Amino acid sequence: MSSRLASISRRALSRRIPLGARSVQVAADSTKLSSEPGEPSQPFTVTLDNNTFKGYRTEAPGLEVSVTKENLMEWYKQMTLMRKMEQAAGAMYQAKLIRGFCHLAVGQEAISVGFHSAMAKDDKLITSYRCHPFAVLRGGTITGVLAELLGRQAGMSNGKGGSMHIFTPTFFGGNGIVGAQVPLGAGIAFADKYMNKETATFALYGDGAANQGQVFEAFNMASRSIYNSLVSTHLFFLLG
Repeated sequence: MSSRLASISRRALSRRIPLGARSVQVAADSTKLSSEPGEPSQPFTVTLDNNTFKGYRTEAPGLEVSVTKENLMEWYKQMTLMRKMEQAAGAMYQAKLIRGFCHLAVGQEAISVGFHSAMAKDDKLITSYRCHPFAVLRGGTITGVLAELLGRQAGMSNGKGGSMHIFTPTFFGGNGIVGAQVPLGAGIAFADKYMNKETATFALYGDGAANQGQVFEAFNMASRSIYNSLVSTHLFFLLG
């Protein structure tokens, strides 16, 4: 019966899609329920697609994830809110109300929401461009971000930082210099370890920064045996 319904669905879909149109297969539609969800706060298990994670000289994370309905609804609300904020910022930029740079994170909401949901309250994060959602989730406000983009005093950096230089006690901004955030992240982790804080620091960078000298220097400092006990247990480098 299920195969017959699938066949009917494919035929119906083929009639709606114009000839020559291309479709995109995503991993999300292959996620399977391993246990049935119950109450909103009751955990249940989903199994992710086999290609969800890839590791190089390391073990990839497991594919079974425990979540609740409350988790999923909260994450969806946060992603939707971040999308609306970025769309509003984009509209203001097109209306020439925002001067200077305006690096939007439209389509990348799941990254910031996912990171934030996995981090402890006092964990630190530093990244490069497209950082508006991180600024809100890590202790800022939508009003503070939009006011900052507009150059207003109510902005999170008093209107002087713009699209990238927005900070909170646990978020150390976007950074305009390619790869500059990686050694800064190493320094943040070192400071927390030096003060015996049980926190983690996440330094995010893209493939454009992967060949920068300061990135390798930060790796070397974090991996040296004399420095290892001070930094590497608290620092995570993440290539996006």
